[in-house]
Amino acid sequence: MNCLGKFKFKGLNQKDGGEFTNSRGEKLTYKPSYQLKLDELSENGVNERIFKLPIDSPLVPELSKKRLYEDINIEFEIEFYSSGIKLTPVALKQ
Repeated sequence: MNCLGKFKFKGLNQKDGGEFTNSRGEKLTYKPSYQLKLDELSENGVNERIFKLPIDSPLVPELSKKRLYEDINIEFEIEFYSSGIKLTPVALKQ
């Protein structure tokens, strides 16, 4: 299932990959990614939202061209889990 949201673009930052040791002493690694910051415009006001994008996301070239606080519409894929939902940005819409 997909949904569409209206936002103000606040930035796209690249995050380096790395590793850390968890509480059981196991080393865990994580890949580089992008952090997409948006202000959500809703009937309840403005809320900052942050989404993680894979380093090879096809949205990155398009988002890199956006200006700060530019209006954007993003289509999300919705995944339902027993403990909540996950929204994944999949496309920019006009």
